[in-house]
Amino acid sequence: MENRELRPEGQTFDVRIPAVTLPGVRIPLLGRFQPANTALAIAAAARFLESSSVRMDGASVRRGLRGIRWRGRMERIARRPDVYLDVAHTPESVRALAQSLGEIDPAMDAMDNAIVFGCLLGKDADTMLSTLSDLARTLVLVPVASERGIAPAALKVAAAGRFPIVVVAPSASEGLRLARAAASRDGFVLVTGSDYLVGELLRSLEGTASEEPDLSDPGQGPPPALGSSASHPPAEGRAG
Repeated sequence: MENRELRPEGQTFDVRIPAVTLPGVRIPLLGRFQPANTALAIAAAARFLESSSVRMDGASVRRGLRGIRWRGRMERIARRPDVYLDVAHTPESVRALAQSLGEIDPAMDAMDNAIVFGCLLGKDADTMLSTLSDLARTLVLVPVASERGIAPAALKVAAAGRFPIVVVAPSASEGLRLARAAASRDGFVLVTGSDYLVGELLRSLEGTASEEPDLSDPGQGPPPALGSSASHPPAEGRAG
């Protein structure tokens, strides 16, 4: 990929692979890893079409990429503060996530940000939390809707000394409310650590859309104060 440029709602770049040259490809996806994913998909499609003696139509490829949507992968669901959902659940994917967030906002101040985190047994929570600690002041730990989920109390021990503020919430939705209250309007909220966590939150948000204000509406009322009592990604893989 060449000439990559970040935009408010995605990114553009040139794709140059054997037999395919597509300058100025635009995708509505965030994350520095997405251009490589896109090029790989284009290469696979080109190989398939070539085996059928069909020529790839660049206009169709561009049109398809402009309409692509990838739930739970650097997905921004709200503004001011920006709220991102990402299913990263390994040290490697969390590092890539952190790099992508730093790229979006090079002047990022961790004191403005909050993270909602939950993960499964067998995952390297310690290393993931260590990486995430550079991104935010506040960590909100939540349960994951799986029998393999790590209890937030256990995660709190792993997070000790890494975040200035560590809070345990009873659910993913309440964790998001608390994180939004803790983050500044110029900062961000990140929900990450598990496919199950992001999937549960997406279902919760979509299921209450008719009852609660749209999170993407910057004009909605303020979230509850931190500590107050106010009240569909794929299943997480065994490897990676």
